[in-house]
Amino acid sequence: EGNLYGRGSCDMKGSIAMIMALSETLVKEKKFNNVFLLFDVDEEYQFKGVKKFLQETKIKPELVICCEPTDLKISNKHRGLFEIEITSYGLSAHAGKALQGINAIEILTEALRQVSAEIISDKYTDKELGNSSFNLAYLKGGKEGTYNSVPSETIAVVDIRPTPKLTDKIVEKLIRDEIFNKTKKTFESRKNLINKSFEEIFKQPELKFNINYGALFCEEKNISEFTKICKKHMKEVEFAMSTGFTEAGILASKLKVPAFNFGPSFKSTTHTVEENVKITDLVIMHEILKEFLASISQ
Repeated sequence: EGNLYGRGSCDMKGSIAMIMALSETLVKEKKFNNVFLLFDVDEEYQFKGVKKFLQETKIKPELVICCEPTDLKISNKHRGLFEIEITSYGLSAHAGKALQGINAIEILTEALRQVSAEIISDKYTDKELGNSSFNLAYLKGGKEGTYNSVPSETIAVVDIRPTPKLTDKIVEKLIRDEIFNKTKKTFESRKNLINKSFEEIFKQPELKFNINYGALFCEEKNISEFTKICKKHMKEVEFAMSTGFTEAGILASKLKVPAFNFGPSFKSTTHTVEENVKITDLVIMHEILKEFLASISQ
């Protein structure tokens, strides 16, 4: 019924097939100057492919188009992405005398609850991108088999989608300050039982930004020619914000160029065995990109 089915058909095999057909068309018509095609791996997780590309490339594009599924809308904005690994410390003690210790798991989770409330508040709202988001994605603490002791160390990984107002420096300070404050407050409430000074027991948390990218925002005036061509092939042209994070954001941030996403209909079945893509969407994309790339290659 006009659809191609299978895992990855929409995200991204359909677009890859369309680009392969497009490149063949442009080569035959000798309209393939000034165009570079990038295919890379690991876009869903650690972005290993695009990181490798950025380490080695000498290419300085004027514009980047990523063919992520967008319902044939021009997705020209989304929030950034911070993935932060945090190692926080407490003070071990016998479980029967828990008040002589400081539970690292409790300190970190309580601190991150406060950090989350601050980050998602209206304080960092952006008129284009809305509020930042916060997700405690991973937590590990204590030692297996030693449940009779207060855990002195815990590790968490948080996923934050920041607006431009929320910088990595702000986030790091928030986390460090909250961990310090929670530890200090806990210490003060039991310092008569802990026969050490705060300076002796407090250890600075370790923070590692595994991923650190800012927000994507491509001004409509920078892609007016592309928009004009879209209007010739579609009834209406819409601009949209992506709730996720894409390589358009990485390339725009690192290469300092306009970038946006434009791709086929996005469905709830994406990433499942029922995934599918409309053939007509791929045809429309092919014709739009063919005309646009030909226009800039003359």
